[in-house]
Amino acid sequence: EEVLEGMETKISFVIWFSNLIMFGSYFFFATGVWAADLAEIKGALVQDATGFWVSLGAVFLHMAYALIVSCIIQQKAVNLTKEINPEKRGSIYDTKFQDKWLANCDEAERFAVYKCSFKTFKVMQLTGMVLWGICLIGQMIFGTGVFATIIVTVFMIIQISVYSVQGIYFAKHPSEVMK
Repeated sequence: EEVLEGMETKISFVIWFSNLIMFGSYFFFATGVWAADLAEIKGALVQDATGFWVSLGAVFLHMAYALIVSCIIQQKAVNLTKEINPEKRGSIYDTKFQDKWLANCDEAERFAVYKCSFKTFKVMQLTGMVLWGICLIGQMIFGTGVFATIIVTVFMIIQISVYSVQGIYFAKHPSEVMK
């Protein structure tokens, strides 16, 4: 039993790592596009347009590679979890994977998901406020523009709206809470 719990903990680390790979690829793709745009602004592309497209293509291919590797790692981790717990169902390639996986969880696993989700909600509220403040200061002092502040605000509005709508739904349908 202890060995299985240790394996499940290690699988959680593997999934965390694969998600870091995936979001890191998003970051590097965005910085690659930014760097290419910066080179264009400074006039570097006038002399070397081929280098620009090769660089941008390399960044895109790196992102695609990282996403594929991340999916393969996650699939292997899910398959191993299904071998350990045969009652688990679902494939990461299914659009309803999270719902199907949660439906196969026992009460303790669902409670762990609840606790993790609520902790994430609280941390993201604080993070959103800090980022909003940083964006506002950047807008006022460095002239970065209003776009970043608007994006953070929209993110916070979506987050609190989803939370509130779910709260209202569960208040109207209390029997749905434990499903």
